[in-house]
Amino acid sequence: MENLGLVRNQKLNTFLPTLTQKNYGQVGQKVYFNTIQPTAELTKFSKASKPKKKKTLSQRLDSYYQTKKTLGFLYAELGNYKKAERISRCNRFVELTLCENGHIANKKVNFRCESRLCPECASRRAYEKIKEFEPIVEAFLEYRPELSAIHLILTQLQKPNETLRQARKRLIKAVKKLIERKFWTDNFAGSLNGYEFTISYRIYKDGAIHFHLHMMAFCKISTSERNKQWLKEFHKVWSDVSNGENKNLKIVPVTNVKNGLRELIKYVCAPLDIQKFTVEHLAEVEELHRVKMTSTFGDFHKFVTAYRAEEPEEPEQPEKEPETPKEELELSETQKEELKLREFITAYRAEHKQPDKEPQTPKEELKEGDACPKCQMPLFTTRKPIETIIIELRELERKMEMRL
Repeated sequence: MENLGLVRNQKLNTFLPTLTQKNYGQVGQKVYFNTIQPTAELTKFSKASKPKKKKTLSQRLDSYYQTKKTLGFLYAELGNYKKAERISRCNRFVELTLCENGHIANKKVNFRCESRLCPECASRRAYEKIKEFEPIVEAFLEYRPELSAIHLILTQLQKPNETLRQARKRLIKAVKKLIERKFWTDNFAGSLNGYEFTISYRIYKDGAIHFHLHMMAFCKISTSERNKQWLKEFHKVWSDVSNGENKNLKIVPVTNVKNGLRELIKYVCAPLDIQKFTVEHLAEVEELHRVKMTSTFGDFHKFVTAYRAEEPEEPEQPEKEPETPKEELELSETQKEELKLREFITAYRAEHKQPDKEPQTPKEELKEGDACPKCQMPLFTTRKPIETIIIELRELERKMEMRL
């Protein structure tokens, strides 16, 4: 039986070994294209996963605290005492204004470390990235309405004794070859890329860090054209440019820009499982301290550059008498395209510009003794170490459960 594509079937608890035009590209389906037999990594998606129980506030804070505590010890063991001190201070003291039901009205922290591995700072960084790219992607899809977005995951096999920097260099080299191929230029008009690295003791016995790439690629062809033969050709091209060192190729349709961006940025900004970290892992991650984890390719890169360019305000000049028209110089195709792009961005910004609002008086900060806006219970303020706040929140949550 030919094993070229695997499509998750929602009704049957299995993967279908074939891929047709009819069942490909439907919302919610994932496509795994790979030349090896289905592994546990793939088949686990076929099981109906139970909805995860949402963590309480005390559980989240405790998880963050334990992660940063472990990370501080690792940095100290590595000899980087400055970062160890910064991470130990991050959100160390928290001032909460809340009620007996656990509703938080205000939250103030004393310090943020802004570390790539800090779970609390990573969530803030992910929010900023989504806020940055969402209007650009929406404008690009409006400028090129014939395009459709897909989530593309390119992976490679980890070489023995290969560092994280070497794995990143090898993957980027293969991706640069890929975007120069005719297959890519005929089918895609650029992409937004995010790089992720994970630790896998199941796949690699030594717990090596696996580096791979997530893409929001903008496809020129329709869903019906992305059939079995197209996937087979795509996999062959990726295998050629990566010298046969590819692991698999995954494609997920994107139906909503914000959800697609959230899924992409989630992998880029999500912190690793620090509890499995060793000092060697941390040393490899520190080599990428100043390396950007997002990039853009192709036409989308040109659009992002033009969108971010600030247009200088033209100074007001006195009216002049109309001059006799001169012969206009002929513009090249590239200049015409750039002019069209600038005109579209100017019109798009003017259309989506929010009206200037009247300056409003800042809202008064809720203080101790005020009524909670959700349940009208009196608020109280506590400023203590995070460990003490976690214990107090657990007690409040226990009381709430007893009431229910």
